[in-house]
Amino acid sequence: MDGKILLCLSGGGFRAVAFHLGVLKRLQELGVLQRVDCISSVSGGSILAATYCRMLLEESFCFDRFEERVIAGLKQNLFRRWFWRKALRAVRYASWSTIRSEEPTVVEALLEKSFRLDVKLRDLQRRPRLIINATDLNDGQAYYLEATSIGRGAEPLKNTSGRYLHQDMTLARAVAASAAYPIVMEPVVHEIEINNNQQQSMAINGINGVGLD
Repeated sequence: MDGKILLCLSGGGFRAVAFHLGVLKRLQELGVLQRVDCISSVSGGSILAATYCRMLLEESFCFDRFEERVIAGLKQNLFRRWFWRKALRAVRYASWSTIRSEEPTVVEALLEKSFRLDVKLRDLQRRPRLIINATDLNDGQAYYLEATSIGRGAEPLKNTSGRYLHQDMTLARAVAASAAYPIVMEPVVHEIEINNNQQQSMAINGINGVGLD
């Protein structure tokens, strides 16, 4: 990607969201943000990056409206809301850590509502290219999630016919996979087709650190 601008947004919870919002605002003022070709993010950085890319789909993007949406989401005290919803779900299923395959997690539902991440990854614009990073708890491998594919490490995953695995995740689900802190929050379980006769279950969680590019 020589000659192109890549932006990496690291993790750190909602503090990272607030910090990166300031970074994007300054890049906007300098006229750099509009020239970014790729955004790679993890954890809290994924929340902001996904919100930004989601709002680029709107008819006329306005950075001020983007800033207002992020600040409004931060003011909703998602951690407290997550705790009580998680507690109610634990009572319902008689387990704090119960994971139901393909069922939206508490984090996913809150992110979708608070930051309006209500589209699928495949619906995002191809520029800037959004790469959301997470870790599969089954094998400890780093995975990336984007509009056209999913991958392990730096390699796109393919099925036995050689075709790239299509990523049909919602944006909120991908961000939840990147932002859900291991052990404390339940992982996102997602089924992906490896071949015509086999599916692989991915239990993916977020990690803090610099986004991979």
